[in-house]
This record gives sequence, structure tokens and C-alpha cells, in this order.
Amino acid sequence: MSRVLSYVGALREALFQSMEADLAVLMLGENIRGEVRPETKGLHARFGDARVLDMPISEAAFTGFATGAALAGGRIIVEFQVSSLIYPAFDQL
Repeated sequence: MSRVLSYVGALREALFQSMEADLAVLMLGENIRGEVRPETKGLHARFGDARVLDMPISEAAFTGFATGAALAGGRIIVEFQVSSLIYPAFDQL
């Protein structure tokens, strides 16, 4: 019997599984601790301040931070609230 998950449910489950499997995985973005978006609900409660980071409203800045952390061995998941906000971060990518 197969499971049926919504796209958001599958994304949320994948985030939890990857963070549970590897301590180097960090999640960062805007308003992810406040659980505004359904895919990040419960992440902060489960993994705490050190692994779930709220970033200031500067996609270029936190993408640069994520790039540097990845170069230092971190496994970084970046949450952009709106997909078009990736454009200010293209230089860092």
C-alpha cells in the first residue's frame, strides 16, 4: 500500500529526515523559527537555535553565509520565502 503525501508534507518530512540523519545539516531562512510556513513547522522545536537559523531580510547576505558555511563543511538548506527572491543572491551562487 502506498502513502499519499502533499508536496508540502513530503518536503517537511524530507527536512526532518535529513536533519535527524546528519548533525551538519542546518536550515536557514526568514521566519522559519516562527513556523509561518507549513514546511518548517516543528523544526525549531525539534532541532533548536543552533540548527534552525532565522536570517535578516537580505537574501544576498544569508546566501553568502550559507555558501561560506558549506565551504567549511556544513550542509546548508536555504529557505527562500518567495522563489523570485533568489535573484538578489545570484552573485553568491
